[in-house]
Amino acid sequence: MAKLTTYQVTEIAKDTWVINEAGMTAMFLLKGTERALLIDTGVGMTDLKKLISWLTPLPYDVVLTHGHPDHIGGAAQFEEVYIHEKDEDSLKPINYDSIADYVELLGNMGAYDVYDCSPADIRRIQKMPKCLPLKEGMVFELGGRSIEVIETPGHTSGGCCFLDRKERILFSGDACNGNLLCRDSINTLLGSKSSPMKVNLTAILMAMWDMRECLSLVPWIIAS
Repeated sequence: MAKLTTYQVTEIAKDTWVINEAGMTAMFLLKGTERALLIDTGVGMTDLKKLISWLTPLPYDVVLTHGHPDHIGGAAQFEEVYIHEKDEDSLKPINYDSIADYVELLGNMGAYDVYDCSPADIRRIQKMPKCLPLKEGMVFELGGRSIEVIETPGHTSGGCCFLDRKERILFSGDACNGNLLCRDSINTLLGSKSSPMKVNLTAILMAMWDMRECLSLVPWIIAS
């Protein structure tokens, strides 16, 4: 049976594309009249520069919702990326072996039955990108389209969402999924692994408030 290529691209809203990487993760390309914005870089099996040049000739920035392997795998394909300082260590350097384990896990769970891919397809680029800071309230102006940064710690300490008020879409990364209160999320919100009972109530309440604000603004929350 013929299998699909590593990535599939779908326009989900005007000038907004989702890049599905072998059913393992999703990236998003947003285009304005002057610039574009790539949200996340997947597991690194896709030639992202080539793909983006096919979708748009505009200059673009690259932002990462958080530092987990299925979101940062292709970051080294770029000279610089935006990431919250609390997740920067995930790029110093990228742990490609961890990403390979993730690809193998999801592949054996069914992805290999549908997509023509393997851990050998991961582009193990050794030169790491320059990390630029993501902070609450930052705005990426794309030309007729503004994308706001909202800090949403929980899934990771440096997790961020990206809000498009005009189109009323929130790109939430993994801030809205079944793992929000699992594994690393619990350790993050409780304060530390060494003192799990020292609850960081401020972090919990701020994250809940941010998501409440987002829910009141947007009908579409897109997780990856």
